[in-house]
Amino acid sequence: MHRFNKPHPMDPPLRLKGGPRRGPRRRPSASMAVALMALFVALGGTSYAAITITGKNVKNSSLTGADIKNGSLRGRDVRNRSLTSSDLSSGTISSLRGTSGPAGTSGPAGPAGPAGTFGTVTVRTNFYQSGAPVTAACQSGEVAVGGGVSTGNQAFPRVSAPTPGFGTPIGWKGQVVGTDNVAVSGTVYAVCARR
Repeated sequence: MHRFNKPHPMDPPLRLKGGPRRGPRRRPSASMAVALMALFVALGGTSYAAITITGKNVKNSSLTGADIKNGSLRGRDVRNRSLTSSDLSSGTISSLRGTSGPAGTSGPAGPAGPAGTFGTVTVRTNFYQSGAPVTAACQSGEVAVGGGVSTGNQAFPRVSAPTPGFGTPIGWKGQVVGTDNVAVSGTVYAVCARR
């Protein structure tokens, strides 16, 4: 039977024969590093997929313009032909108008119009000194299409009308008077057109 003396506190620690021994640390091999990296990526991808939000997770009409970051939407985010002019501002619509294109070629000449109602137009006159209204008459085959009176005196027309007053006019009757309502000299004009 062996007796062991109680170790003194100042004695160095005893090392047992055959106990654990620490050798130099070994670095993991390249294949081990690749395997660990693949494991981390797989775990990370699974966790990302678990928190991804899709359209099914959002209640209809619950998102507003304030929930979308300015400038985050692109043309590829909008369905083709889903926007109309009512979705655009007037300034945007104006900016979409391009510059005017070049003038097109002249079209073919149109067909000739029907013959005119009247032929040659001639002004017939009748100068008078005073007295009753006078008439500037059209010639045979002409009709009066207008007329008037004129004078160099301080006067105003008293009579200016086609004659006869009914039916087809064939002349123009006129007269001018002064401020005393007395007829003064003047000229009557009839615009006559060949029928």
